[in-house]
Amino acid sequence: MPEDQIKFKVITGKGEEKEIQPETKKEFKIPLKLLTKKPEAEKESKRKELKTKKTFKFSKRHIKFLVGFILIGGFSLGSYLVLKNWNSISKNFSLFSSEPKEKKESPHQPTSSEALKLLLEKLKSTPTKETLQENLATLTTPTPIFTPTTSTITPPQTNIIETTTITFASPTISTTSTENQIEKIEPPSPKSEEIKEIKVEEIPLQKTKDVILSTNLNLINIELEELNENGFKKAWLNALKIQKEAGSIYEINFLYNNSKILSELVRNYFIKPSFIEEKHSDEFKKLLVDYKIVFYYTHTRKYPLLIFKVNNDSFAITFMRLWDKESLLKDMYNIYLGLPKGRLIRNFTITEEYSKVKYKIAYYDNDYKLIWTIYNNYLIISTSLNAFKYIINLLK
Repeated sequence: MPEDQIKFKVITGKGEEKEIQPETKKEFKIPLKLLTKKPEAEKESKRKELKTKKTFKFSKRHIKFLVGFILIGGFSLGSYLVLKNWNSISKNFSLFSSEPKEKKESPHQPTSSEALKLLLEKLKSTPTKETLQENLATLTTPTPIFTPTTSTITPPQTNIIETTTITFASPTISTTSTENQIEKIEPPSPKSEEIKEIKVEEIPLQKTKDVILSTNLNLINIELEELNENGFKKAWLNALKIQKEAGSIYEINFLYNNSKILSELVRNYFIKPSFIEEKHSDEFKKLLVDYKIVFYYTHTRKYPLLIFKVNNDSFAITFMRLWDKESLLKDMYNIYLGLPKGRLIRNFTITEEYSKVKYKIAYYDNDYKLIWTIYNNYLIISTSLNAFKYIINLLK
């Protein structure tokens, strides 16, 4: 009997019979994909290959974008720079032009060193006082930028104006007298907005007579431990530790082995022009033949003054004019050593006048000043206006 004709009978509990037909065989078909399945190793290698291809395409696209961005950015920046500097580029381009252009020659402005040499030549060739004053008045103002030269500067051998050698009073200790009393309070420095009228004039030759400055001031003796700039610096700081009565003025007598130190050490310590070579500034310092150092006192402060006897005020006044224009305010730092620090209200000196004597002054915001003038063959450099006026009155 064939298999597909087999029948089954099932007897239920009720005595009924049921005939069950056998299930026909089902044909199972295996998919072609499963039959052609590749091993996992081959599948993994293909995955890596696809990943590598994708990375390569990604990198190449971004490189092209980056190159394009750099080219566009470089072109934009170049265009901006060309437009910004078009004037200078056009001027440079004109240098290569075949058509020559007319050149305008600007007048030569003498440097500080050339101005000094020019003055010396005029001093040698003009032996009269009137001609000298005329030459000084018409001397061309130097340019602010100084270019040192290698030529040497020598002061004129012939004095046009007769001068008297200074003889300072011998050091003596004296008591305070009423004639040495001046104002007890230094006048305050004006604020920048309060200086309405600004005069920047040259200091002229100011000589009325030959004067021997003998002030008979009270003395304070300070001994130097060593005879050099370092020893003088220590003695200077020691002098500043002393406080005297407000409104008094004292001469500070610096000693070494009980003798007053020479002017060479003092002028080398304070006179340090940076705008010119040292060999040229030495010619100026040689004209400062003697000195006084004076302190003016208020209630809590000291105001130093330097007074030098000048051997040739014609040369000295010209040198001081140039120094004032170039670097005087920054070079006079040693005179403020040990004093309260302040800031300049204006970074240049202005011209003021007292008792028909013109002077240059720069104000600090802490009431200190820097004042200078040359009067009756004396160079006065002061940090106090009160003390400056006091010395001017002595030189009248």
